[in-house]
Amino acid sequence: MKFIRFYAFFLLLTIAPFLVQADVPSTQKAPHDSENKTEMSFTSDQQAWLAAHPVIRVGVDPDFAPYEWLDKSGNYVGIAVDYLQHLEKAMGVRFEIVRDKTWSESQDMAKRGELDMLSSMVKTPERSQYMIFTEPYRETQLIIIDNGQGGFIGDLTHLTGKRVALETGYFAKELLEKNYPKINLVFADNTYDALLLVEDGKADAYVGDAGAANYVIKKHDLLNLRFSGQTEYTSAQSFAVTKNNAELAAILSKIMGSMSREESEAIFNRWLGMRIEQGIETKTLIQYGAGFAALFLLFGYWVFRLRREIGYRKAAEMREHSRNSILEMLAKAAPLPAILETIERSVEQQYSNLQCRISMHDAQAQQSPHTATTGAATHDTAPSPSGVRSTQAIQAASGEILGTLSLYSHAANTMVVPKTESNMFSDAILIEQFTHLAGIAIEKWNSAEKLRHSEAHYRQLTEGASDIIWKTDSDLRVTYISLADERLRGYRADEVIGRHIFEMFTEEGVATVTELMRQRQEAEQCGVPSGPVTFEVQQRCKDGRLIWAEVLSKPERDEHGTIVGFHGVTRETTERKQMQDQVRQLAFFDPLTRLPNRRLLNDRLGQVMTASKRSACHGALMILDLDNFKHLNDTQGHLVGDLLLIEVARRLTCCVRAMDTVARFGGDEFVVLLSDLNADEKASALQARLVAEKIRSSLSEPYLLTVKHPGQADTIVEHCCSASIGVVIFIGNENTQDDMLKWADAAMYQAKAAGRNLIQLYDEKPE
Repeated sequence: MKFIRFYAFFLLLTIAPFLVQADVPSTQKAPHDSENKTEMSFTSDQQAWLAAHPVIRVGVDPDFAPYEWLDKSGNYVGIAVDYLQHLEKAMGVRFEIVRDKTWSESQDMAKRGELDMLSSMVKTPERSQYMIFTEPYRETQLIIIDNGQGGFIGDLTHLTGKRVALETGYFAKELLEKNYPKINLVFADNTYDALLLVEDGKADAYVGDAGAANYVIKKHDLLNLRFSGQTEYTSAQSFAVTKNNAELAAILSKIMGSMSREESEAIFNRWLGMRIEQGIETKTLIQYGAGFAALFLLFGYWVFRLRREIGYRKAAEMREHSRNSILEMLAKAAPLPAILETIERSVEQQYSNLQCRISMHDAQAQQSPHTATTGAATHDTAPSPSGVRSTQAIQAASGEILGTLSLYSHAANTMVVPKTESNMFSDAILIEQFTHLAGIAIEKWNSAEKLRHSEAHYRQLTEGASDIIWKTDSDLRVTYISLADERLRGYRADEVIGRHIFEMFTEEGVATVTELMRQRQEAEQCGVPSGPVTFEVQQRCKDGRLIWAEVLSKPERDEHGTIVGFHGVTRETTERKQMQDQVRQLAFFDPLTRLPNRRLLNDRLGQVMTASKRSACHGALMILDLDNFKHLNDTQGHLVGDLLLIEVARRLTCCVRAMDTVARFGGDEFVVLLSDLNADEKASALQARLVAEKIRSSLSEPYLLTVKHPGQADTIVEHCCSASIGVVIFIGNENTQDDMLKWADAAMYQAKAAGRNLIQLYDEKPE
């Protein structure tokens, strides 16, 4: 009867919270009720404004939990509404909530002055043009969320070229479009829809308010989503007042400033932890009660059965305790001598007048610190005891003999009596159990010794190498890196292990590796196993330097062929890269002006002609020659002439687009190549003529050339120079490059013959 009363009382305690909770009304009381009304002191202007505006129109976001939203009954609830209730009491006015409007529509109404204020808005430069903001009443971090399918994103720089989901009308759009224009924005009506785009793979990530995102994920059980990085921005929710209500902004700031931190935290904590649906239906309560009743009846029966088993369990406790102690020592990799001595003591505790000795095989004894006749600390140091009770060979899993476990009694024919229930366990079973544990201990110690030797050999091979040897898991986080990385980049191994490999690379390097991973994934999906890949990237050093490195990466696979990690070798190639760049510079660029030379010009001209055929847009080729360059060389010398050519190259580059090409053709001749002009030939000719005129005008400006003399004052040489320009308009690649250059050259000579400092289109009369 006492047992039944105990479980009835325990059941009542369990279901009592559900009974209480079922009676809680669905509308909770706001933390600022009438008795907490704050008496505020307003200026005469503020009092006059409040008297003139007894009703204040407020725009809200109908779907931005937990800050503000409309519940199923159409009630406006959330963090912002608690603040509005507090403000309403302190100001003595009534806030009229404008319903049935989306957040974007509410913002548009505020711009037109159809609202007095917005209840939850983040300040941005664009919004500040038409709104006045109070101090934020809540600030949270803007975070990055993805679907957990790829690697860790980290920050916004890793979302370049990716699809990012945002809520329509939210402030993050303005920041990302300005500071991260290469991110592709995908818009949704609310936070839930934006997160669904990420979960369904229609967007690569979501960027938004941490509080709102966390609230939606928990409410809708979007368990596949994960936190994947953070941004440098915060979501600072404030009250926003239209420009024509400056007094209202001052009143709101005064009241908000009078609120204590505890009051604000109470509001936030209340809505962060609340449930959308309050209470439990009677049917559900009955179901829970029946379930709990059945559970506790089952539990009571189990306790009854357990009491019957206690006697049996106590009989085995001593033996199991000894066995578990040995297993724990094995799991914690305790020293072999300690484990073997514990086995000996455990056997002796089971029997009286008994000693246990473990003798290891000669080959094992030579390696192990445990001697061939080790016993417990209380063992007699006299000659070995007589009366061998039994001996059992200690074997490895392979059948190799590792040693023996023997039981001794001091006097022959002495009966050995177990301390607990000798009728249940025979000597043979006892010896077999502990012999098996001894075999596991010795074999595990042998394996550990082999592993230590192998690791030492591996360290000798890897840590002395000049190349970096590394390993990562499947998420590209470093699990091993050799000492060569510290010599090369300056980072210790403990500063790198556990970090993502993208932290080592520049943005270009991250893009390179991301593309390789994409190609590998596509190949794997098509059933084509990918092998080693080699690529070259820039890596960051601890002192801020950037070095070039060639990386050989090979995937590691499990028995099913799934990639579980990567390993490889990294070799520094900075010097080789610099030499390659120097060779390329010498091969394709003019050493004086740093402009492309004739070889690189021919390559780019071919590319532009091919692109012109594909796009059906015209291009233009200009050859220009300086009109009085030879006179400068003859009077001032080649050093001054070189200074003039360098300045001409600079001015030419400033006159064209980045996509166009300026090249030095030789001597004082330069070539300008314009691409992607217009589909209409006359319009293209006009565009080319405008650029040529810009060039002619720029080159006609006086030159002030500074000549440096070692050990002497610099000399300023003033020179006036003009250029004659020949232009050819082309489309496609029907004509050869040589024809283009020949025609442009002919047009240039026509300009010279016509008086110099002129522009001449091919087949046209000089201007």
